[in-house]
Amino acid sequence: MSLTRSAPAPPVRAVHLGLGSFFRAHQAWYTDRASDAGEWGIAAYSGRRPDLPRALTAQDGLYTLVTRAATATGSV
Repeated sequence: MSLTRSAPAPPVRAVHLGLGSFFRAHQAWYTDRASDAGEWGIAAYSGRRPDLPRALTAQDGLYTLVTRAATATGSV
């Protein structure tokens, strides 16, 4: 699967120490949906394993976030 950006990456204005799933599913998700999201890029550092940063770099920093809900309508 090939992922591509539809717009240039925003400038880095936030640095996060950690690159795990919790960060990507929460802080990065909300930052991407902020009213000024096009002005906020995130640089994340992973001191544990190099495989995730390498994989994300190969995907231009893009990833898929899947959410689940208790009901089919998405409300709990």
